[in-house]
Amino acid sequence: MIEHPHGTEAAFDAKWYVKEYPDVARSKIDPAEHYETFGKLLGRAPCAEAVSIDVRHVVAKKARFGTSDEVALLVTHAPAGRLRPHVLPYMKQLRSAGLSVMLVVVVDRPLEILDEEIDAANGIIVRDNAGYDFGAWAHGFKLCPSLFEARLVVMTNDSVIPTTDTAAFQAMMGRVRASNADISGLTANHEYGWHVQSYFLAFTRKALTSSALQDFFRNLRRIDDKDEVIRNYEIPFTTRMRAAGLTVDALYHGPYPNNPVVWSWRELVEGGFPFIKLLILRNITAVTYATNKEFFDELRESWPMVLEAAKFDIRLVHHAIRAADISWIPEGPSNGLLHDPDKFQKLSASSQALT
Repeated sequence: MIEHPHGTEAAFDAKWYVKEYPDVARSKIDPAEHYETFGKLLGRAPCAEAVSIDVRHVVAKKARFGTSDEVALLVTHAPAGRLRPHVLPYMKQLRSAGLSVMLVVVVDRPLEILDEEIDAANGIIVRDNAGYDFGAWAHGFKLCPSLFEARLVVMTNDSVIPTTDTAAFQAMMGRVRASNADISGLTANHEYGWHVQSYFLAFTRKALTSSALQDFFRNLRRIDDKDEVIRNYEIPFTTRMRAAGLTVDALYHGPYPNNPVVWSWRELVEGGFPFIKLLILRNITAVTYATNKEFFDELRESWPMVLEAAKFDIRLVHHAIRAADISWIPEGPSNGLLHDPDKFQKLSASSQALT
């Protein structure tokens, strides 16, 4: 028996270990020796039984991706039982830009999902609310490992609202595809050290097949404190990937080094940036407002005009703000993941019949 780094004991399975971590075979080191020498330090599991996804989930719509596919792994939080208003338009923009969509829905109560929303996603995973976005992204890779085989994977979330300007959105994806970096973020933040922001990260084939990225997601532990997730995963992510030999770059730049999607929102949007951060349009904390009153007064007065000029749907933006503000509604007796699980059973059966 081998003690796993997380404290549990499990038998070492050499065949599984080599299959799960392809770099082991390339190293030509005995698998057990590799695990003892390197695997434990990397937080790797010794066998399948030691790898557990401790979050309740259901694969509502199965998908598999191949080497020619470009995929968006989109995480959204649906605390009130429905997708946020801007998630469907975001999926449609991603699809129009040539990406398949793997939707990961994080829920606090049973999810009611509409037929149009189901049709817009190539695959759907519904899971309990745990681990924030990094936990949900890691869960997506775990449940759909063919994502590691794709030509390009964009990891994104619902914290941004997209423009309706398809040309601007496709121009952004053109910049992503033309980038020479192995990992491309849209913006970078200098707070606590330079790092690309995690609301939109694009991974090339080189990054997806690297042991550094695969180990990062395989060994992600569940953290239920947002600030701790940022400190442990978002901020050091760039440094870890660069240390492994992967190149990382940001494609859009504002005049200010700290959190550009907030402090440089206007300059970014007027420069063709196809997103607005939902957070800055909602209620600002009293402390933040008191220390930056002039900035937020100007923001509240000007954002509708600026966004409308950039072809954002102002009505949709208002709906997204409203939905976020009223998302905490009284819960009912059901603690299931899906409002209508039979719908997805039929969908799964239909999908299997087609294959």
